[in-house]
Amino acid sequence: MSPTEWLNHFAPGFEHLSSDERDAIRDFSLLWSFFESGLPDRTANVRAIIALVDRLAEQNQIDLDPFQQPIQHFRNRYCADGELTPAFNGLQIGRNSRLRSLVEEFVRDEACTETAILRALLLITYRLRNNLFHGAKWRYSFRDQLENFENANGVLMEVMSVPSFLSR
Repeated sequence: MSPTEWLNHFAPGFEHLSSDERDAIRDFSLLWSFFESGLPDRTANVRAIIALVDRLAEQNQIDLDPFQQPIQHFRNRYCADGELTPAFNGLQIGRNSRLRSLVEEFVRDEACTETAILRALLLITYRLRNNLFHGAKWRYSFRDQLENFENANGVLMEVMSVPSFLSR
């Protein structure tokens, strides 16, 4: 039995995912693994992500043009009319006040520097990673997640395409 067949049989809701949804989730897992391999100590956490973005900023290698679609998607998903949406709580940011404030300022369109915006995009992607790998996404069978994973995949690919990231 293949992993897909097994998941169709045993994982509630998996059989209802479209091939695009399955591809986006699978691609995210591979992209995240490659992304994390390029971080110091090969470990992603809030501190490592902030340090990466700060390094890119110091090297003048942040260009937000390729990130416009993820910026709009995540702002629209997590904030409406200046208020955080229920989906924001789904990120399960927890009590980490620095992480929460960085992401909240971004989705409320209060983060105005390139560095702050890229930090927030990667931190949202990190939360999606945690929610996927720690099982939270299975609670609702990945409903409404295709655009999240497509946009997170775009963020990862763009960041990893920066020359200094690839030259690690």
